Amino acid sequence: MRIGFLAITGLRVANEELLDFAMKFQALSLRATQIASLPSLGLLTLAGMTPKHIEQEYLEIADTENCQIPLDCDVVAFTALAATEKK
Repeated sequence: MRIGFLAITGLRVANEELLDFAMKFQALSLRATQIASLPSLGLLTLAGMTPKHIEQEYLEIADTENCQIPLDCDVVAFTALAATEKK
């Protein structure tokens, strides 16, 4: 059995004009970088609890439009911060 752990990373804002405006503020730009660099502790905890005989792969996906999901996995678990997702 093989499990894929996928963390959706990066900061996404649905309104591009709002994103351009927000990134002009140094504090917001820094915070976006900090949010994007956070590891997925939920997935890492699950990976750590997975029995050693089960093969696993952890991937961080910043580009959800062009991501390569491992198709050779039997199970895929994924997570994302609600604040970073487009609607």
